[in-house]
Amino acid sequence: MPERNIAKASIGVIGRWYEARLWARNLFDELYVSGAPVGVPNRQYNAYLGERRTFGLTFVVNFDNFTD
Repeated sequence: MPERNIAKASIGVIGRWYEARLWARNLFDELYVSGAPVGVPNRQYNAYLGERRTFGLTFVVNFDNFTD
């Protein structure tokens, strides 16, 4: 299988009681197959389509510091 580089990125802010982060995986939407030999002695090969471009927002609240 040829080599590949899959880009991911994130940017965020952190406050006293919260954290917000915008993220992306497979930023350039590369199409690829990933696989590995399985079984003994590696007579089979499992292959999987790579994950498509994915975006998300993660928000975390720290309630321990919320009232301070």
